Amino acid sequence: MIGGRPFTIVGRLNNSTALGGVPNVYMTLRDAQALVFSGQPIAMAIATRGVPTTAPPGLQVVSRATALDDLQRPLQQPRSAVAAIALLLWAIAATIVGSVIYLSALERVRDFAVSKAVGVRTQDILAGLALQAVIVSLAAAAVGATIAVFLAPRFPMLVQIPRTALLLLPAIAVLIGLAATLFGLRRAVSVQPALAFGGP
Repeated sequence: MIGGRPFTIVGRLNNSTALGGVPNVYMTLRDAQALVFSGQPIAMAIATRGVPTTAPPGLQVVSRATALDDLQRPLQQPRSAVAAIALLLWAIAATIVGSVIYLSALERVRDFAVSKAVGVRTQDILAGLALQAVIVSLAAAAVGATIAVFLAPRFPMLVQIPRTALLLLPAIAVLIGLAATLFGLRRAVSVQPALAFGGP
């Protein structure tokens, strides 16, 4: 039943939507006119094979790309909201990774001092902290990607995860992780070797 009218389903297809999960229904032109325009001979758009050289009076020829942009216009605001949430989540992820590395650096201040006292270069200590950040970031990216791939088919609407996103995720995670370790690296650099010979 659509609009109070009975229709017979003659076939089904998957993942056909124009408005963020609202399913499309395909019917004959006459049925659509009866349903939407009370039977008047009106059509809002006409799809053609090939590109018409001229358009009848009152009609305008638009490309497939323009038509898609027009269909997706109602989704621009939700997309902006999703993008803002994504940036916020990246910032939270950077804060968490930075906190883990910084707390790790605070717990190992005396270890850093001992390492410097026995001749370990500051660059080597920094490389160790950076490696820890990379490992934490890659582990988080792997867990996130696994959860996303697992939940996507079970989401109530169509969710597509581009392969490029899965490929870029580890690289972005590593960059965010390294940027988030700056405070921990600064703490490690400022440690004085003399602290190794101090009291408990």
